[in-house]
Amino acid sequence: MTEFDEFLHLKGCTHDRHLFIGGKDAAKDSKVECRIDFYQTPSSVIASVFAKKTQEKRSTISIEPQMLRLDLLHLDNKRFQRNVELYGRIDVPSSTYKVMGTKVEFNLQKATPASWPCLERGKETGETTTFGV
Repeated sequence: MTEFDEFLHLKGCTHDRHLFIGGKDAAKDSKVECRIDFYQTPSSVIASVFAKKTQEKRSTISIEPQMLRLDLLHLDNKRFQRNVELYGRIDVPSSTYKVMGTKVEFNLQKATPASWPCLERGKETGETTTFGV
């Protein structure tokens, strides 16, 4: 085995500026920003990530108790990556998402019924909504 063969068997970096984020076509991927909007009921939060032409099979979406991890790949070699730290905790097994032509929609079931002033922790506006009053 040559030194070059040994080099090819080395694992890639997993952090910092050398992070490898895609397959063979990663160099072609351009990062984009997508708008995120939400509304809520006493028991759920419906969040939408406006990402057109998302490829569901190539994208990675992870729903955690207080985090959404998004790596959305689009047909036109665009990529949206973001970790959304949710304002409150959710019930993961009861929460779902759906990839549509113009957006990815999340139906997140709140762990406790309460009003969230915003979707993301740390972005509170000071406004709250009270349900049933």
